[in-house]
Order: sequence, then C-alpha cells, then structure tokens
Amino acid sequence: MARDSPSLDQNTKTHFQAKHIRVNRLRNSVGQFEDLCSLQKSNMMAAFRT
Repeated sequence: MARDSPSLDQNTKTHFQAKHIRVNRLRNSVGQFEDLCSLQKSNMMAAFRT
C-alpha cells in the first residue's frame, strides 16, 4: 500500500462526514420547505379573511 493513500479508517471517516453533510442539507431543505408552506398557508388564510 502506498504511503500517501488514505487509510481505510480515514476513508470511512470521510464517507461518514460526507453522508452527515448530505443529511444536514436535506434537513435544512425540508425545514425551509415547511417554513415556506406555513408562510403560504398564512398568506392564503389572510387573503380569505379579507
């Protein structure tokens, strides 16, 4: 095995970090979508009240 190649442990850690980042991005997107839907719902309710 070449000296500069990352170890299996390092590859696993990098893979875990990348997966963790993807999960966080997905959670953020879902949160933004929920906020947007809530805002639109509030706007629609306000429009019907007037």
